[in-house]
Amino acid sequence: MNKILTIIIAALVTLSANAGIKATQDSLKLVSRILSKAERSNTQHVMEEGVNNMALHAPWLENVTECQSLLIINWSGINPDEIKDVKVTLDNGTPYQVSNFTSGNLETYIFMPCGTKSVTLLHPRYASTRIFLKKMNNKDIWSIPVVLDTPVNIQFKPATDYDKSVRVTLTYPESGMEETKQTPAIFERVVPGNYEVQFVIDGRIQSYNVQVSPTKTVFGQNDFDFRNFKDVTIESTRKARIYIDDVDQGEATSLTTRLPYGSHTLKAVISENSKDEKTVEVNADSENTIYLSPVEMRTFEVIGLYNGAPVPTSIYTPDIDTERNTLRTEKSHKFTLPAVGGKPYTFYLSYGGKTSKKSVSVTPGMHTRQEVKIKADRKVVWPWQRDYVPANHGWEFSWVSKQYSTSGYFSDEDNIKSTIKENGVWADGSDHWLHGFRTGYHAQPSFKFGLGLYTGFFLEFYFSGNEEGIDNTFDKYFELDMSVPLHILYQFPLGRKFTIGFHTGPTFNWAMYGSYYDKLLPDASDTDNEEDYTDFWDEPWAPKRVNLTWDFGLFVRWKALTISGTISQGLTNNKMHTDFGRDAKTVMNKRFAGISLVF
Repeated sequence: MNKILTIIIAALVTLSANAGIKATQDSLKLVSRILSKAERSNTQHVMEEGVNNMALHAPWLENVTECQSLLIINWSGINPDEIKDVKVTLDNGTPYQVSNFTSGNLETYIFMPCGTKSVTLLHPRYASTRIFLKKMNNKDIWSIPVVLDTPVNIQFKPATDYDKSVRVTLTYPESGMEETKQTPAIFERVVPGNYEVQFVIDGRIQSYNVQVSPTKTVFGQNDFDFRNFKDVTIESTRKARIYIDDVDQGEATSLTTRLPYGSHTLKAVISENSKDEKTVEVNADSENTIYLSPVEMRTFEVIGLYNGAPVPTSIYTPDIDTERNTLRTEKSHKFTLPAVGGKPYTFYLSYGGKTSKKSVSVTPGMHTRQEVKIKADRKVVWPWQRDYVPANHGWEFSWVSKQYSTSGYFSDEDNIKSTIKENGVWADGSDHWLHGFRTGYHAQPSFKFGLGLYTGFFLEFYFSGNEEGIDNTFDKYFELDMSVPLHILYQFPLGRKFTIGFHTGPTFNWAMYGSYYDKLLPDASDTDNEEDYTDFWDEPWAPKRVNLTWDFGLFVRWKALTISGTISQGLTNNKMHTDFGRDAKTVMNKRFAGISLVF
């Protein structure tokens, strides 16, 4: 007898509020009809009727002697290897053996006695679901989908003192199965729901219930805090805004709060320049009350000077804090200090075994750069170990004279070398000098031990007159020269502001302009319309425009004032008087003395 294919809607009820496997509501349906023996033999006809491969169950239909029905569970969302962990009981609580096979989908086949009212599916991790059945007639085949909630990975990392490890035990509902890990503890494929969690730290045991959801998978400091805490009172000398670890606590003169063990930064702020800050370590032995004094603050740096330049120093600050009193060396030590009743703060800076002391009081408008001069404590020291103020450049004003000197054997009968000196400008200039003044800029960059370079750019102006004149016409002479020295310099500091030194080396000299001018005698021919005689260096008897000399200079400096003197010995042969005698050579010599202002 054929039964009309009907679809029966069954109610779904689950045993647990956080069940992970759930039969889909309104899904229990009759999927086959009882076939006759002739129909069962026609496999092709059965498949065309779409009765879920009933031909495969023909032996069951033929050989069954008692009233039985078949319940097919269609799984969704669960791994195949996890289905084997599902336990099945009927409505009387009797465990029931099941068989599994795959036919396009994951399926579990449960053959049960007729009249069974319910079937319970239990998974040790995913809880359980109970399926209430309609009337199960003999050889009926029923089907129902069972879906696993989407599992998630959850993590536990509670707050602890000093990153201590915590043992975490997660208990799965109904089965009571436990899983234990150490923090940071990650549990994989956990179905959203309510779970019991146990924590063990330092022998202390604490238990919590946690609600896992797709949006709540990480449980940290805001959920569990296993740190040790201590009540701390912050006292401010004036009403100020209190900050704990940069979190605003409001305005107060006194504030009591519960702080976890560890390092904390406490601040009392009235204004940007009126505040106090302390970093404290909270533990069982720390102070219960922390005092803050928000007062006017100034930030400045302390620099050690030795030999006139900053040097790396170590610092000792007994009036400030002990954390800075270390052996590390720095060229600059920065501090932020309060102005408390004019109280002085003392610094001790050390360099090379020598120590200097400086005390400062924080006041409005004070210099933010504090220099500590470190002086040698020995009587005899090298020049570069003395404390002195270096001068790197300046302007010079000097009196200068130059003379041409011709040396040679002027007599063939005499082997004694003779020398003739003259100013080289006037015919009667024998044994005379050409005088003028010199001005220019000089620079002397030096190492701290005194060795350096002396160079610069100088102009020399020479003026001369003669009653004899030249060609009975011109009686005055003017010359403009340029000189550039390139000398080695060494200076000996005899004190911080007093230094002596010398320099030596070649100097390049270039005569840029030379001219005779003016009338000689009142009754001479009118020369007002005559051009000045400017071809001085074009004459065969004239010296060369370019000369090279070797200079020897000495100077004494007191603060910014330098007094110097230099002698120049000519190196270039001007060949002015080669016809005077054998080996005749003419060189230009100079001497000058003057003052400089240096910086």
